[in-house]
Amino acid sequence: SARSPLEQFQGQDLFREMGLSRLASWLDLTSSSLYLLSDDPGANMSALQKLPPCKARIYCRAGREGVSESLELVSDHQVVLIDRSFLTVKQMKMDPAFHPVHFVERALDASGEPEGWVKSPFRSMVLGFGETGRGALSFLYEFGSFVGKDRNPVPFHCEIIDRNAGSLAGTFRMEHPGIPDGRIGFTTMEIGSEAFWNHFVEDLPKLNYIALSLGDDQANVRVALDMISQICREGSGKPALVIKLEDP
Repeated sequence: SARSPLEQFQGQDLFREMGLSRLASWLDLTSSSLYLLSDDPGANMSALQKLPPCKARIYCRAGREGVSESLELVSDHQVVLIDRSFLTVKQMKMDPAFHPVHFVERALDASGEPEGWVKSPFRSMVLGFGETGRGALSFLYEFGSFVGKDRNPVPFHCEIIDRNAGSLAGTFRMEHPGIPDGRIGFTTMEIGSEAFWNHFVEDLPKLNYIALSLGDDQANVRVALDMISQICREGSGKPALVIKLEDP
């Protein structure tokens, strides 16, 4: 199907486009499943809208943002959204090892039990601000907001680094007016450039947590390995870091 000139068949149903009209009745079986797993979420949503009402369960790879209107057009279907960024952030929430509380200095009583407040601020960095990056920020803001001994919020800061950070910042602040100024910072920078590494080394002693979400698995791994090398060169005594790749 991907090799066919699908634009020539707009308005036809999906099975006619693929030349498989006789298989359309297969979707009327409740035991049937259809997987729309193109790397292009838009193509998956387009294919979904061309399916006739059916009883089969449909697994569709698409981002959760902006799909509600499209799903209303195909409400007769049993659609299960497969959102890689959502699943990645959900994994971070479900695995206690990723929770920011493990990377701050917690106050302990005489018996070594946590007293419910922390002594150190939480500073994080999110590299890449696509859907996964936005989800990572939401996770860090929710799980990384702590109180100090006086029951006031301890300092929280997350720096977003993205080549388009300037344009993304305005949209984010408009959509999240309740976040206090100074908690989220945006830096326009090419990740992996000399300027980026200089900036990273400067901020390293203050960082607790890093989320890598460049949208490219190989780029994530490459930058993560370079970060680990840089951390080792800087010597011991640095805070614990979690470098979360986009895919498990």
